Amino acid sequence: MQKIFFKAATIAFLFGSLITFPAYLPWMTLGWVVTALVCQAKNRAMWPWLVVCVALMLVKRPGFAFSIWGFAMVVLGVAAWDWWIRRKIDQQTKQRKSPVLAVLLLSAVTWLWGGRWFDANTSKRLVADGRPIACLGDSLTDFGYPDELEKLISSPVADFGVNGITTDAGIKMIPDILATDPQAIVIELGGHDYNGEKKTRQATRANLVKLTEAFRSRGVEVVLVEIPRGFISDPYDGLERELAAEYDLQLVDDSVIRSFIFNSPLLPPGIWLDPKHHLSEDGLHPNQLGNEHFANVVCESLKKVFGDSILH
Repeated sequence: MQKIFFKAATIAFLFGSLITFPAYLPWMTLGWVVTALVCQAKNRAMWPWLVVCVALMLVKRPGFAFSIWGFAMVVLGVAAWDWWIRRKIDQQTKQRKSPVLAVLLLSAVTWLWGGRWFDANTSKRLVADGRPIACLGDSLTDFGYPDELEKLISSPVADFGVNGITTDAGIKMIPDILATDPQAIVIELGGHDYNGEKKTRQATRANLVKLTEAFRSRGVEVVLVEIPRGFISDPYDGLERELAAEYDLQLVDDSVIRSFIFNSPLLPPGIWLDPKHHLSEDGLHPNQLGNEHFANVVCESLKKVFGDSILH
């Protein structure tokens, strides 16, 4: 019975790891590292758990920032050492515990945690000057979160949400957006590039770079919304997070959009919730509560850029 429970728990842990949001990747890796350390404490092999942890990261394709590579190399190095040393000792002999391995593994998780945080958060600290905050996006923007955002911040909000648009259409809207003289723009584009037009990652990246550089050149700060494009693996390899790190942008992580899926009548835990707590009715587009949630998350991202000066 204990073995059955252990296998069931392992399968559940594996499945949960596969659908973990990119924003929560450090928590997922911490779970596998702690499991490996528990196995070591019980004189069991820890290398399989560490190899699975790195394999999951590769499958999920969260982008290959320096923090990802550094974490993977340390974890695989410890796994290789554990595998090699276990071949050298007698199976009946207890392996001497090494606190150095625990320090290395936990330091690697901390390194990953820090890298992911710095990639998603800008170093800029600006002061809001009362000019508009522009919101550019597809249906997720068009459904109304800018109206809710305007209730939370001290600046007017210019709503440029258009259902179904791609980054190509967003580029064409640059002159109209600049005409409103915004101090910042929240860009939520790229979902229809993949699901609709099947653009390559390179094409969508080039368009997002054009948008970023066009606004930055006019003194408009850019906040980028991370777009989820798959439950398990990201076909665009963490594109928005990569751009946020490269251009020092504030990122609205993908958990806000994924919450519309998991807090809807279509999937757990939404199917177990009272409908009044649903953030979406169709599993994608926000309802009124979803718009309020989206606006609150964007407001928190703007607060990281402008501080309390952006608030009412």
